Amino acid sequence: MTGPHIGSAPAPFTLRRAESQHFPFRMNAHGTVRLVLDYWVGSKANPCKRGIGMKSATSREFSIE
Repeated sequence: MTGPHIGSAPAPFTLRRAESQHFPFRMNAHGTVRLVLDYWVGSKANPCKRGIGMKSATSREFSIE
């Protein structure tokens, strides 16, 4: 992906049950990719630090042409 600020949020945010969020991104390559979103349930003092309770959501593979 190009640039760290394309669609990025300046701070963590909380989603309520059944709420969704869009994460726009831009690619500068071709091929097959898969996206991974790391998240956790509840608040966290240091959201940039990986740790206990961290979960991941992984997309299916898709092609960028």
